[in-house]
Amino acid sequence: MMPSVALLCEAMADQRKYAYDDTKDTRRSTQARGEVVFGKLGSAEAKSMQVEDQVEGAKVAGAERLHFTLLLCKIFVGNVLTLWLQASFLAHGFDLLGVEAQWKITISMTLSGATALVRCCQTAQKLGVQGCVVSSIILFFVVWTGMKVHYAYICPHHVWNLSTWSCVSRVGLV
Repeated sequence: MMPSVALLCEAMADQRKYAYDDTKDTRRSTQARGEVVFGKLGSAEAKSMQVEDQVEGAKVAGAERLHFTLLLCKIFVGNVLTLWLQASFLAHGFDLLGVEAQWKITISMTLSGATALVRCCQTAQKLGVQGCVVSSIILFFVVWTGMKVHYAYICPHHVWNLSTWSCVSRVGLV
């Protein structure tokens, strides 16, 4: 879905959270808020008297959580793993590519990585702890990819390995 359409749908879902429940009394709801301030009523009881439709709000919150979880998964699979494969392509085809092609790939990957990180930060704020965990995994892969690209320009054989944290020699490889 296009980003502008997705943002419109998110805004519409945010508005649905605050659906009005016309079976509740607004006068009693207002009194309950005052009674909470003076300690005559508990906050849980006052919340149940609010005129918002809590069932609809819970449905929307669940759908929102699913939407943002899927969005993070799409960022990981669609953007980050593709970046990782592009970094491998750049490293292994470095000598065959011209300088202009190398820079085009590098700039394209930089912009894609920045886009993935921005979308990830926006989504993680809405998901809380789970979003931060998935975002940290995405951040790890983006940094790993960035290091692969950086070392493609530095290493003599243009290949860098995370597990050894060093350049890899292609001696003996076909």
